[in-house]
Amino acid sequence: MSLEAKAGMAAEVLLEERRVAARPAVPGFFREFFGTDQDAKDGTEGAERLRGILAEAVPYYWAAEQCRIVERVGRSVPLTWTPLAESFETTAGFFWFARCFGIAVPKSLRVDLRAVAWRLEPDALWLVWYCETNAEAGTVPMGLMRWQLHQSLGEALEALDALAPPGYREDGTLSAQAQWVRFSAAAFAFLEQRILLTRRVRPARAVRRRLPAPLREDWLRVVVLRRQVHLGPTAAGAGEVAWSCRWLVRGHWREQWFPSVGRHRPIFVLPYEKGPEDKPLKLPGATIFAVRR
Repeated sequence: MSLEAKAGMAAEVLLEERRVAARPAVPGFFREFFGTDQDAKDGTEGAERLRGILAEAVPYYWAAEQCRIVERVGRSVPLTWTPLAESFETTAGFFWFARCFGIAVPKSLRVDLRAVAWRLEPDALWLVWYCETNAEAGTVPMGLMRWQLHQSLGEALEALDALAPPGYREDGTLSAQAQWVRFSAAAFAFLEQRILLTRRVRPARAVRRRLPAPLREDWLRVVVLRRQVHLGPTAAGAGEVAWSCRWLVRGHWREQWFPSVGRHRPIFVLPYEKGPEDKPLKLPGATIFAVRR
């Protein structure tokens, strides 16, 4: 299957979710992020919020490789990471993940993250998480969150813990929601820092036939890994060092000053190789390689 055809899945899923959201709210189907099962009034308000988000959302297709990057690093996003309005390339989006993010919960509840719908407002970021469940319903919206802009990840998690009802702690829902927040933050952080990039693709012909006319051309966004940037030689006399080997620098988060916002923000540094190309590679001493027949 071509990349365009795979990306078209995100568009078709979004269109189907729009059709489903347009139906009258079903009591008990939609659960507010900071609440228990909804009554008819709250369920209607939540469904209206969901319809508004999906109506403006642009589909993003995340291939399995990019999902693995987010899943591996998502749990370690620094608590200081904060969403900023200028960090988003569109005002609303629908992240469709080709590979579910496994969510570890104390009990057997299955709430693996499959998609995230989001919309940016002047003072907040709204998020809706879609999960694959054990029920026959398949992929369904499981939570709604209002994340205030300039509120750090740590503060958002504290609010989550403070407002969640006791039942959410007992059945593992609170633990699952905290992981949804972290994976969402990682996805936004990587796109903001240009570690993962988006490029527009034209939907495959079979997909275009099923899309509304205004959305058939240049509508899909595919998340790809940025190509490695090779730095040129250091200018003569500018701090040159006679390195005796090459070595591997592990991926890690670090705080970096951003003059545009007047604050430090965490960025993720991808693993990379450092040192002169003509020198031998020195592997970490703690790494053990076992060869088995």
